[in-house]
Amino acid sequence: MKTRRRDYGILCRCIYQWTSDYDHYVSFLMAARKKYKIKSTCILLSDGDSWTNPVMKSQVASSYKLFGSFSCYHFFHGNVEAEANNFLNALKQVGADKSTVLMIDAEVRLANLTDKINEFIKIMNDHGYKHIYVYSMGSMLDYANNGIQTGKLKNAKVWIASYGPIKPGGADAWQFTSTANANGISFDLNQDYVGELANGIKEEVKQSAKKKPTYWQYGRLFKIKSDLKIYEDINFKRQTEGIYKKGSSISITKVIKPNGKDAELSRFQVDGGYVSANTAFSKRIK
Repeated sequence: MKTRRRDYGILCRCIYQWTSDYDHYVSFLMAARKKYKIKSTCILLSDGDSWTNPVMKSQVASSYKLFGSFSCYHFFHGNVEAEANNFLNALKQVGADKSTVLMIDAEVRLANLTDKINEFIKIMNDHGYKHIYVYSMGSMLDYANNGIQTGKLKNAKVWIASYGPIKPGGADAWQFTSTANANGISFDLNQDYVGELANGIKEEVKQSAKKKPTYWQYGRLFKIKSDLKIYEDINFKRQTEGIYKKGSSISITKVIKPNGKDAELSRFQVDGGYVSANTAFSKRIK
């Protein structure tokens, strides 16, 4: 029977201390990728309201170079605003754009924990980060006031640590082991059921459609909205020394369509030559 191929990610908890041995870190990632077919990494950027990973920039660069993607996480202690600012600052330092997947690591029991997590998520959302996971061990998802109430989480997916062969219910991502090993280094492996963590977000770039220019088709008197050059010929190949300045008014001899067609290329015939009839340059008075 065919089984679904797993998409793995490394949860980088214990390797931030590699402050100088860059090649060692890269060789570790390459060994992990080869051994487990890992597709991306989730990199610890910040912890609490002040600590940041001293080698996060090189880790992000390495992950992006090897996998073409990365995600980032923050270890949460409940001081919402200060911790959010710490995380945002770290994201800025590593150049994480708004398509970056973020994870909130919530393993500390706190009063009103779910509300605090939602406040943290809202701050991330307000800064343009929309792809967010909340991570914790299965025992924290108990709906207690000081635990995580998954049904009340807003704008977040759930990443569950539960070691063993059975996927926990409701998991969008599953950390199923903490004993993967490459080059003598132990780390966590995670199965990605959504595809965001393993593949990165290919956010659609919504470019506003370039507005097609429009041209006046009739009129006798126009006010100039921006400086307008005058040309000797209707095809605008020979510019004169003349120019109509912004705010001035011009009387039009007639509106001409080059070659008798192509209304979108209309010109104004004026004393001394021709100017563009593009509506962006003039306002019709009469």
